[in-house]
Amino acid sequence: MKTKILTIGSLTKDLFLSPRRELLIDQSGHSCLAFCLGDKIRIEEKHHSFGGGGANVAVGLSRLGCEVAVLGAVGNDSEGREIQRHLQDEGVSIGFLQTSKKESAFSTILSASSGERIVFFAPGASSDFLDFDAALLSKVDAVCLEHLPSASDHVFQKIHEHFQEFPEKFLSWNPGREALEK
Repeated sequence: MKTKILTIGSLTKDLFLSPRRELLIDQSGHSCLAFCLGDKIRIEEKHHSFGGGGANVAVGLSRLGCEVAVLGAVGNDSEGREIQRHLQDEGVSIGFLQTSKKESAFSTILSASSGERIVFFAPGASSDFLDFDAALLSKVDAVCLEHLPSASDHVFQKIHEHFQEFPEKFLSWNPGREALEK
């Protein structure tokens, strides 16, 4: 019997860019990638992918043979449909996805030659995920809660109450900066 897992988190369309040249500077002890205003920067390499904590974990777990569904929000746009198609192709159930009037979340990732990255993130529809039916939690064996750009305390409270009642279930949480700063 497969473990039934629910991931909760953001779902994005990603664009990875690697500039042909880069200028690294030190700024208060931090290595920074710099470009001059007005420059036209040639891209050495680019590729599109899918990401977001909810999607990435769901795909990984599906590839490991788990029965997995994802809960989050996508836009009613071409990117949202691409994200959904990608998840389905990877064997992830999308029946709990919410659709927003906002555009789907999007990231542009600037990759330096060192391997370090800078991520420009537009949360879009992911920031519309504010609630869900707590009865869904009783249908799964485990929950992987990933960063949500605007997760309300209400969402965390529902998850907390469920795991207080069912401590034998598995919960993993990968908080983002916003959650850690609360």
